[in-house]
Amino acid sequence: MQSGQVFTVASVNGVHFTDGLLQNAIEYEHLVMPSAIAGGGTCAARLRSVRIWSSQQLAWDVWLFDRELPWPVSPDPNIDGFRGYWEFDAAGGKQIAGAGLYYYMIWGLDVDYEDTDFLQHTTPGGDPEPRLHVGLINRSQTKKEPYAIGGHVRVAFVFEPTLGW
Repeated sequence: MQSGQVFTVASVNGVHFTDGLLQNAIEYEHLVMPSAIAGGGTCAARLRSVRIWSSQQLAWDVWLFDRELPWPVSPDPNIDGFRGYWEFDAAGGKQIAGAGLYYYMIWGLDVDYEDTDFLQHTTPGGDPEPRLHVGLINRSQTKKEPYAIGGHVRVAFVFEPTLGW
């Protein structure tokens, strides 16, 4: 059953995904999710869309995991935590009037997401703080530039909390 509300969880340009990335390299982030998603002692939601804003026209993969992962990812599928990935072709990045940022979007998703280790993340007051565990991969031969020299990227996710699976 769905709650009918949606929440956007987004990275912050200059804070998240700031590394330079060679082809096939990944950068992980653990984005804070709204406390409404953690209601009822669980952290369950349906992913509805993924958007990317980028200063470079690159091919991206966005990967989701249900927990913080050690790197390299465990070879044991029972503890891996993989939830899904989405591919964004470089040619799919669109500019407005041929200038500025490149925009990418996938909508119409209905993917279950649960932060299975959310009780390990707490606010300074000790309350559970759910996280979205996400990896951004550059699939282009062209390097993703670091934030410090113009490699700007922001990723946003729209979630609908569930009232149970």
